[in-house]
Amino acid sequence: MVSLGDQLITDEVAAVSELVKNSYDADAKVVEIHIENAFNPDAGKIRVVDWGNGMDLSTVEKGWLEVATILKSRSPDEKPRLSPVLKRPILGEKGLGRLSVHKLGLVTEIVSRARSSEDNIVDKEVVLKLDWTAFLDTQKYLEEIPVELSERAPKTFTGLDDENKPNHGTEITVTKLKRAWTEDMLKELYLKSQIISSPISGTRNFTVTADFKDLDLSKEELVDYEEIAENSIYSFKENV
Repeated sequence: MVSLGDQLITDEVAAVSELVKNSYDADAKVVEIHIENAFNPDAGKIRVVDWGNGMDLSTVEKGWLEVATILKSRSPDEKPRLSPVLKRPILGEKGLGRLSVHKLGLVTEIVSRARSSEDNIVDKEVVLKLDWTAFLDTQKYLEEIPVELSERAPKTFTGLDDENKPNHGTEITVTKLKRAWTEDMLKELYLKSQIISSPISGTRNFTVTADFKDLDLSKEELVDYEEIAENSIYSFKENV
């Protein structure tokens, strides 16, 4: 189980990028990446939080805790899947976001609150805690590994004044990192996080912010979409 993340995810930067793709697929408009003590694996922490559709208890059980389940695979007619609310083309594939946490560290905590609907008011958060070192015991079956899964009154997703940060979403925190990060890795992740942010407003409006305690990002060169547009050789107009 633990080896799947190492085999299918190329590196730590790709692993965090897959989690961000999950946030996009979940109709989030804002995603925050927080990394602290990246150079010290024992004290390191990676936290990715979005205010997307979130997950209820059933989704966590079937989506995160069933190894063979691929909820994001294409439908039988092979048409690309769209996100439920904003109808975005799904970026994440084959459950790689779920496997990314294995690549990053040995302990994972997920807090999620599903979006309420007209028929269902969600008044609880789901909390899942996983210590992946327990899966290294080859003498035990998967069903024998303890998993902490519970519901509680909302503490993380209580609703804020910012309309892009409502009372639903998902927070993933990884600790006991598998390896020390380098400045180059942090810079690469920062630049990739800015590239995936959409310069276009509307249903695809998507902003990724990065807060790395170990690195001053203020001097990093960002993608300037206005400059790209001004210096572009070709332009296209679409009539819908």
